[in-house]
Amino acid sequence: MSRRSSRHTFEDPAARVGALATAIERHLPLRPEEVPAVLAAIGAPVRDVDELVLFFKDTGRAAPFRFVRRGGAQILVAPTALAASEAVLMEASHLVFHWGLCTVEMIGERLGSLAKPTLPDVAVARVLASIPRLRWLDDARRWFSFVGSRSRMRAAVGKVFGVFNVVALADLTAALGKRLKALELAPHTAIRTYLSQVAGCELDGDVVRAGAGLARAPLDRGERAVVDLIASHGGVLARGKLHHLAEAAGLRLAAVRQIILTSPLVLANDLELRLVGA
Repeated sequence: MSRRSSRHTFEDPAARVGALATAIERHLPLRPEEVPAVLAAIGAPVRDVDELVLFFKDTGRAAPFRFVRRGGAQILVAPTALAASEAVLMEASHLVFHWGLCTVEMIGERLGSLAKPTLPDVAVARVLASIPRLRWLDDARRWFSFVGSRSRMRAAVGKVFGVFNVVALADLTAALGKRLKALELAPHTAIRTYLSQVAGCELDGDVVRAGAGLARAPLDRGERAVVDLIASHGGVLARGKLHHLAEAAGLRLAAVRQIILTSPLVLANDLELRLVGA
C-alpha cells in the first residue's frame, strides 16, 4: 500500500487532530529526523514528517509548526517562533563570521540589542543544533562554531600558519585575541576544540601545529614587511628600532602601528615586539 493511500486507513483522523497538534507543539522545536520517535512516543497515527504534513492537510487544519530552512539547517518550529528562529540562524552566522566562536547567550543578547524576536536559550540551542556544520566546543554546549565557515578567526589562524609551522598555544590565543574579543571570555577547552575541529590545527599539549586541513592565508604587503623586519632580528625587536627600520624601508608609521595593534603575527608590550612563532 502506498504512503498516500495508507493515510486513509487511520481511524477518524479529524477527531484526533487536536490532540495530535497539542502533543507536537509540546516537543517543538524538532529536527525532521527526531519526528518519528516523537510520533511513536505519543501514539500518533503517522510515522514521519511527510505523513504528518499530509495528515493535517487532509483534516483541513493548519499544521502546528513551520519549517525553517537556512544555511543547511532544517527544523520544525512553532508558527509563533518562526521569525525568532530565522533570526537565531542569521545572527549565529553573523557572530561566527566576526568572532569565529560564540555562545548561545550571545545570540539572545545580539537579538535583544537589535530589538528582534528571540527565544529562550534552550530553544536557541535546539535551533542551532539543526545546522549540520555546528560544532559544540564545550561540554556545557554553550560555545559553538561552524565547520567550513568563513570567519575572521580562521583567516587570522591561516595568516599565522602561513608564516610559522609551530606556535605556542598561549601565544596564538593572545595574538588572536587582539581583535577577536570573544577569546577573552572563551574557556580553554573551547579554544582548543575550535582550533582542532574547526580551524584545522593539530594540538600537542601546549603546542599548535598546522594540520592538513588548515587553510593558510597570505599576508598583505605591509604586514609582510613588518613581519620580515622583526624576523630579521631573531623574531624580537624594540619598538623604537622597528619604527626606525620601517621609516628607512619607506613604510608609513601609522600603517606600522595599525599592524602592530591588529596583526595576529605580532605580540607587543610597551618596549618590544615579538612574533608569535619566535
